[in-house]
This record gives sequence, structure tokens and C-alpha cells, in this order.
Amino acid sequence: MKKPTLKDYGLIEKDLVRAKSIKKWLKVIALIQMFPGWWFLEYGPKGSWIWVFFVVAVPPYGPLIVYFILKGVFLLFSHPLKSAGKYESDCDTFEKWWVRTKETFWLSLSGRQFEHELANLYRKLGIKADVTTSSDDKGVDIWIIRNGLTVPVQCKAHKRPVGPAVAREFYGSMVHFNVKTGIIASLSGFTKGVFDFTRDKPIELVDLKWILRKQKQLETYQ
Repeated sequence: MKKPTLKDYGLIEKDLVRAKSIKKWLKVIALIQMFPGWWFLEYGPKGSWIWVFFVVAVPPYGPLIVYFILKGVFLLFSHPLKSAGKYESDCDTFEKWWVRTKETFWLSLSGRQFEHELANLYRKLGIKADVTTSSDDKGVDIWIIRNGLTVPVQCKAHKRPVGPAVAREFYGSMVHFNVKTGIIASLSGFTKGVFDFTRDKPIELVDLKWILRKQKQLETYQ
């Protein structure tokens, strides 16, 4: 995935500064407009269409409505503003992708965060993935559908490689759900006992190297 540059969007640094300034003033205008709205609601004639307009114009929705209306008008007539918005959005997308190609990001995750991030990675790879509820998951953290098969995934964000007891317990879950294959994902890898236990069983072992390799293959984060 290529890092966005200003040149790709026909922009220079001054365009970004100008775009930020415009957005700031749009917010100021949106906030200022609510004061006459309050006054009209208090002292203006009730029931008129103008009164209805000011009902919409005051918080919490008024400033947001005015801001996005004004922003839309500026986008129609301001190419730098539109391009700057696209540039900033694409930079954010790149940053989300890039940080997930680093070991430090994945190793910093809690168990629950790891489940959601791995499920998200599967989705980016075109695989349907659903994270289970934290309570009573019966040893399954994620359910994926791959090649027409429903596959359970167990996630381990432990600091040390997981041992064969985890694999045996997960295999019991596979038998319980009557599935043909399953996946154990561990950020810290697996002990030799896990490899020995799963050698003749339909259990796939996913480690951090696999995760980083798949993440780097993605062309986009969204």
C-alpha cells in the first residue's frame, strides 16, 4: 500500500493550511448562528415557518446542519478543499494499515482487542467473521465462514507460547460443535507439544508471522 503524497492529489502545503482554516471558520459560523435561533425561539412568533426553521437551527442539531451545508457548498466550488479532505482521509487509512504491519501493535493488544482485530483482518481478506460474546463462548472467540465451511477460531494473546492443554481443550470444542476444521491463533506462537498434538488433527495454527504477512498483502485498510 503506497503512502499518500500531496503531489498525488495536486496539492501543496499551503492548500492543507487553507483547508484547515476554512473548516475552522465553518465551525465558528455554525456555532454563531445558534444565538439568533435562541432569541427567536424565546421572543419570536410561534407557529410560523421561520420559527420552525430556528427550532432546527439551535443545538444540538443546528450547528451540525449548518456546518455540513456550508462545507458542502465550499466543496462544490473549492477543489483544494475537496482534495485536501480526500488526502487526509487516505492518510488516515494508510496509517491504520501501516501500524497493523508492526509486531508492536499486535503484541500490545488485550485478549478482547486481539479477537476484534483478527476478525477485522479476516474480513479484509474477504472472509466473513463474527466475534462471539465474551461470556459462555464455549472455547470459540471468532466464527468465520471460509469456502462454504463454518470454522471456529480461538485467540490467545498470551505473553508466552500456548501449550498442548489449550489445543486439547479447543479440539473438544470442535467435537462439541461438530465442525470439520478449526483455528488457534496465538500472538506468541506454540510449544512443540501443540504441534505434536495437532499433527494428525484438522487444526490450523496461526501465529504473528502469518498475521503480519496477511496484513502486508492488503491493498487497503477499509
